[in-house]
Amino acid sequence: MAITNISIYQDNTVGDSNLIPIHSPVIFLIDVTFNTATPEAIYCDIIDSNTNVLATYRCIPFRDKSATLRQFMYIANDPIKALMGGFEDTLQLSDVLEYVPEITLNVTLHFYDADDITGLIFDHRILTFIHGVEQFGQYPNLYNEFNNEVDTYYAAIDTYIYLYWYNNDITNVLSLDTDVLEYMYAVDFDDENFTDNNDDLFTIDILI
Repeated sequence: MAITNISIYQDNTVGDSNLIPIHSPVIFLIDVTFNTATPEAIYCDIIDSNTNVLATYRCIPFRDKSATLRQFMYIANDPIKALMGGFEDTLQLSDVLEYVPEITLNVTLHFYDADDITGLIFDHRILTFIHGVEQFGQYPNLYNEFNNEVDTYYAAIDTYIYLYWYNNDITNVLSLDTDVLEYMYAVDFDDENFTDNNDDLFTIDILI
């Protein structure tokens, strides 16, 4: 047997976050240890939550890290996007939560040696791919969104904006609070109405 171990070197997870934006470059690196002939290929099965194999791909030899360790790469962008449903904006009422099923795909990536008759030499990751993008050059993981960290959203006046919350546990219950948005004039440090450079009153919206 040539291959003695398969281990995912780069799995694109950050902490507990396995939420990966599929419209960013997403590459997995897999370390393969061998003891005889240098392996030319390993394979990746994409497996859904019902253990069905959706597709199988051959990984690309990337570099030899030592005389007995070759690293392979799996470029996930196009294969995963091909399996995901289309995602469009959804018309909904203001201040209403809507579940968006098409935005994510939960799969297991299973890396293995096709010549291993025992089926014991492999590594895998359970991942959630999402219709989204990370800034180019940054780590392809939406860990801020996974943790629902506080963010600021900007929109043109009198227009709608979509706010997304991520729920990684189907047993969680999400709800909106009852805060009311009130329109009022801004005041400065001595409680005088604040104006802009055209002497127009400056208005703000606050939650009460």
